[in-house]
Amino acid sequence: MSVERELREVAALLASNALSEAQARCETVVRSNPGSSEALRSLALIENRLGQRDRALATITGALALAPDDHVNLNIRGVLLVAAGRLPEALEAFERACRVRPAFLPAILNRATALLDLDRAEEALSCLDQAAKAASGDPGILLLRGRALQALGLPVEALENLTRATALNPRSADTRLARAEALRVTGRNAEALAEFDAVLSFNPGNTLALQNSGTLLHQLGLLEQAVARYERLIGLLRPIPDFAAELDYALGMAVSCRRTMCAWGGMPELEAELIERVRRGNAVIKPHLSLMITDDPAVQNLCARRFWAGQFGEPAPVGCGQRPPHDRLRIGYLSSDFRDHPTSWLIAGLIESHDRDRFEVRGYSTGPDDESPLRRRIQQAFDHFTDISAERDEDAARRIAADEVDILVDLNGLTDGGRGGILARRPAPVVAHFLAYPGPLGTRAVDYIIADHVVVPDASSAHFDSAIVRLPVSYQVNDQARERPGTKPAREALGLPAESFVFCGFCQPVKLSPEVFDAWMRILARAPGSVLWLLEDNRFMRANLEREAQSRGVEPERLVFAPRVDQQAHIARHQSADLLLDTWPCGAHTSASDALWVGVPVITRPGATFASRVAASLLGAVGLPELVVTGLPAYEDLAVELARSPALVQKLRARLATDGARQGLFDTSRFRARLELAFQEMWRRHQEGRGAGDFSVDAP
Repeated sequence: MSVERELREVAALLASNALSEAQARCETVVRSNPGSSEALRSLALIENRLGQRDRALATITGALALAPDDHVNLNIRGVLLVAAGRLPEALEAFERACRVRPAFLPAILNRATALLDLDRAEEALSCLDQAAKAASGDPGILLLRGRALQALGLPVEALENLTRATALNPRSADTRLARAEALRVTGRNAEALAEFDAVLSFNPGNTLALQNSGTLLHQLGLLEQAVARYERLIGLLRPIPDFAAELDYALGMAVSCRRTMCAWGGMPELEAELIERVRRGNAVIKPHLSLMITDDPAVQNLCARRFWAGQFGEPAPVGCGQRPPHDRLRIGYLSSDFRDHPTSWLIAGLIESHDRDRFEVRGYSTGPDDESPLRRRIQQAFDHFTDISAERDEDAARRIAADEVDILVDLNGLTDGGRGGILARRPAPVVAHFLAYPGPLGTRAVDYIIADHVVVPDASSAHFDSAIVRLPVSYQVNDQARERPGTKPAREALGLPAESFVFCGFCQPVKLSPEVFDAWMRILARAPGSVLWLLEDNRFMRANLEREAQSRGVEPERLVFAPRVDQQAHIARHQSADLLLDTWPCGAHTSASDALWVGVPVITRPGATFASRVAASLLGAVGLPELVVTGLPAYEDLAVELARSPALVQKLRARLATDGARQGLFDTSRFRARLELAFQEMWRRHQEGRGAGDFSVDAP
């Protein structure tokens, strides 16, 4: 029997999906015809379909030993190398196939795809333009041209190619998904969603369509629809080990959406699954979410390490080089939030008050200019201010290095606006993080995290890769120059009952959980006539929380919702609250200092993590340590005791109004002096050739 006939029998077995039988028959053909590259090719394809990728690669390599210029086998070898993650070798195989047979379209398309995956979009586009001369209307060429143009920052041209490709091949999921992305980038979100829905109409289990449409729905605030997509995706991905990263993402996004909406059905189970995946595997979730869902510092550090490694890695340092010392220590502050934002509310006075005889202070902005008065104030406060928001990480790092910054102070950490890619390139001899991110960063690229003895006790240092600088009193800076709150608004104007005790929970909804809300409802039940005043952050919260209150036996009318207002009005209305209730495991930070600024006491139950201990630090700074309690029963008892003792609350308010309380937390000049001592110690250690290490600042 001829080889061709035997291979037709193998093909028939493949067509009936009898893979094992096809493999056994093909192995027999290979043994009978050891010089047949076609037989080896068939065997390699069968092995690949069976998931035997290493064997398939060895087999196709053997076929090429028999026929080195077989363009089909070269192309197959390239595909197998791509699957093995060996992109440069795959590209070499595709290029050899193209040299042997310049018009062989599969190899041309695979070569272009490999170039795109290697971030060589210009070369890919050139390759595709050559191919288009022979096959200008090929939908595969149009799809890849669209991808290349998108990568080159030409979304309109990309969309034109992808629209043509879709018209030619409307049931190509890859093409329609690429077109959806081009539509999203050009702001045509409704059309992008329609493309995702079109894919799901003929391929309901397309995981990429579910994931990307869920992400777009989330960005558009359509959270209920987003959750439905994510949870459908979770159901599809759980049984598939190869999609672990996609499952982690879907779990994290479903939890984030449910927390934002205060729609907690099934949420604790999703959170427990996510935390367990972090502990026992290699799960990667956004570190900021880990602050909300666990009080385990080890889990938070695992999340941070994996996220940093995946997002930023260890790029080559841009190099600071040897240089003569400056007359003044050169400090650079890096932030995406030099605008009307909580970070700038806190830090503006610090930047203005730095001792210019000893320090030169530079600002590097990686975020938008909102043209607000606070942006102008911040910009004018720096000796030099540079907008690097449009620069690539490497270029921005080189600019900072060229400015010879001595200590670079990051004000983002692992928040969404963070530019870890700049920090990873070590653009200054010393890199520190301050203020914005209350948790581990998961990298040694940041030498120091600026904290205090409460938020990061000595025993907690083991959960940080960076050294810990412990400031006296509190790590949180405040701006003593900010405007005092205006006249206390009438409670009736705020929708509050005039005579009731008002518990305040002005927190982001992602900080709420069934456990926190359970405690708050028990407090209301034990304090008749009291109300809970909440910030209405989105259109989902009110109905969901009223339903949760009702299910716990509390009248929904006892929840009062405050709309979003500007910062000054928000600070002023705090005065109408009697007591701010802290959340856990991520507590109040800026919102706690806002309350204390206007004389509203705060109660807190710190946990094991930085994020859970900030209010305890602030209360210690203002001299109210008795409002820091251990355990949930003590927290609830204290809240009820204060609700039943108006005179005691008034005494606490009076203590917050004293000079001692204000100097502890709201004296910017005193804080600035402490922070500058920390900078000098960091620099002294660097000059002595010592690595970063924990230290405390001893100052009044």
